[in-house]
Amino acid sequence: MACEKCTEWQAKFIRSEERRLKDQIEYRANSVAEKYGVAPSAREDLHARILGMGDWKDENGKLVLMKGGLAARTRDEDVITPEVAVRLLKTEAPHLFGDVPEKDGTGGPNPWAASTWNLTEQGRILQRDPAQARKLAAAAGAKLPAMAE
Repeated sequence: MACEKCTEWQAKFIRSEERRLKDQIEYRANSVAEKYGVAPSAREDLHARILGMGDWKDENGKLVLMKGGLAARTRDEDVITPEVAVRLLKTEAPHLFGDVPEKDGTGGPNPWAASTWNLTEQGRILQRDPAQARKLAAAAGAKLPAMAE
């Protein structure tokens, strides 16, 4: 019986540590997100991408992405921290950083951009000009349904 209780408490402790680590990663990512121009509406996606990069570990108060038991590094040999991860995502996911065409080609807003999302307008553009729809969706980091491609 005592062993079951220990296992239960150990599991709670592990979940608590995982949550603390996740919160720290999100906090540190948010601290540089504004500097890099990440839209507030894109923060959840930013967090998911950073957390999805792999296993994170607290190394003496510094959060580090781990690969194969070692601290992951960029090509420039920088240790990948949440702050560095935000910088790396600027090239991989520019739509998170406001680098999205704000116009739809006719002078209107890009209906696939998070800040101007408009399903009705997406449908109109898709019917009128599928190539333009693909271009705008890609620029905003959105995916068109398979039938539209």
